[in-house]
Amino acid sequence: MTPPIRLITFDAFDTIVRPRLPIFVSYTQIFHKHNIAVTQDAVKRAFKPSFKKVEAEFPVYGKAVGMTPWDWWGKVIAGTLEGAGVPQEVTDKALTGVVDDLMHRFGTEEGYDLFPDVLPALQALKSLPEPPHLALVSNTDSRMHSVLSSLGVGHFLEPAILSCEVGFEKPDQRVWQEAVRRTGLDGLDWEGRGGVLHVGDELAADYWGAKKAGIEALLVRREGDYSDGSRREATENLDGVQVVHGFGDVVEWVRKRNGP
Repeated sequence: MTPPIRLITFDAFDTIVRPRLPIFVSYTQIFHKHNIAVTQDAVKRAFKPSFKKVEAEFPVYGKAVGMTPWDWWGKVIAGTLEGAGVPQEVTDKALTGVVDDLMHRFGTEEGYDLFPDVLPALQALKSLPEPPHLALVSNTDSRMHSVLSSLGVGHFLEPAILSCEVGFEKPDQRVWQEAVRRTGLDGLDWEGRGGVLHVGDELAADYWGAKKAGIEALLVRREGDYSDGSRREATENLDGVQVVHGFGDVVEWVRKRNGP
């Protein structure tokens, strides 16, 4: 017999929340506020290479070497400015204020918005006859707590397993093990994880990571453009992948799985 879904873990970025503005636009706005002359196009070209370089050098937000989110993102921002052609002396003068402003913006609803289908779906899931527990599993830093709280959904998603706090990230199965452990549902443990579903937008980290960990998975593919910070490849192969086109589809999938 197929077990009912008792725990649903959600990814955050590009699954529950999205930037209110493209990341390069927000960065450029803050750079201009601090009198740094740079174009949006230059920032757009420089951001992802800088992010990937810092991510490779200091994985999991530098937790192993004691970095704070401010330290880690400061390196990304400094690298973005360098890649955009900003002179080092200009960066050195403005960097502290720039990092402070960007950390604040992307730590509240000022920088992020909910997808319109998220809140109704979370409410619908919690209104099911035997509602599943809802949690967050995200490769991100600790500001996601304040982001979700400021957007009014933090209380739906507890526990929140954030990579920078636990020291490992998807697709490492330990993130889901930690979610199961912290949830503490009677009769649900890692050996009986057939009752766990993960929902996210990244094919490798979210979908195949969950599948490899032995839990159910749904890949979110909403219509329209996705954010400039997302991790998607034009060549990704979705053969055999369970794709949903929004959170309403997630609710229906769980409803059918769990029965009346």
